[in-house]
Amino acid sequence: MCRWFKIPRSSYYYKAVKPVSEAELEKNIKAIFLESKARYGARKIKKCLENEGIQLSHRRIRRIMHRFNLVSVYQKAAFKPYSKGKNEAAIPNHLARQFHQEKPLKALVTDLTYVRVGNGWAYVCLIINLFNREIIGLSVGWYNTAELVKQAIQSIPYALIKVKLFHSDRGKAFDHTLIDDMLEAFRIPALLVKQVVHTTMPSLKVPIVLSKWNLSTGGITTAFTATSTTRHP
Repeated sequence: MCRWFKIPRSSYYYKAVKPVSEAELEKNIKAIFLESKARYGARKIKKCLENEGIQLSHRRIRRIMHRFNLVSVYQKAAFKPYSKGKNEAAIPNHLARQFHQEKPLKALVTDLTYVRVGNGWAYVCLIINLFNREIIGLSVGWYNTAELVKQAIQSIPYALIKVKLFHSDRGKAFDHTLIDDMLEAFRIPALLVKQVVHTTMPSLKVPIVLSKWNLSTGGITTAFTATSTTRHP
C-alpha cells in the first residue's frame, strides 16, 4: 500500500510513544496540584494527565503526591487518638462551671487538644484566664505529655502566686508529679471536672492566629498571637 501511494513505510506505522521520566511526572503532578490551588486529588489529576496524553494509575499518582506532601484541602484527615486513660485522682471541682470571674487570675482553665500540621498532628495546651478570656499560657508539641502542660504553665507572663484556682479536665497529662510539684510550689489548688462533664472550656471568643509552622528541623516552631479587649496589668 505504501508503494502504491508512493509514501515511506515509516509514515504508515505508529511511532512508539516516548516514556515520560519520573522527574517529568513529578513536575507535571505538582504543577497541576498548584494550579488547582491544592483542590485536586489523585482522581482529577489523573484526568488532567490523560488530557495531556499521559496515562498513569491512581496508585502511582497518590504515591508521588505523598512523596511531596500534596494533600487536597478537601481531603478529610481523621485523627486517631491514643487513650492513656483518665485522671482518677480524688480532686474536687470547686469551680462548678462558674466561668465568669470578676478578678484577674482568680481562676485559670486549661485544656489539651490536637491540631492538623501538614500530614500529621500536633498537640496544643492552652491556659485561659477566666477574668477576660485571655490566653495567657500556651505550648505546642508532638506528644500529649505532662511536659507539654508544664511548658504552658511556665509560659504564663504573670506571677503564679496570684492564681487561686487551676482547673483542668481528666486527661492523663494533668495527672503527673511534674504538674503537682509546680502547683504545690505556688500553692495553687488543682481542680478537676466531674467525669460526666464532657467539656470544661468556655467559649474562647479570642482571635488566635497561627502564623507559622516550621517542620524543617524536625520540631515545631510556631508564633501565636492572642488579643483580648480587656487586659489586666
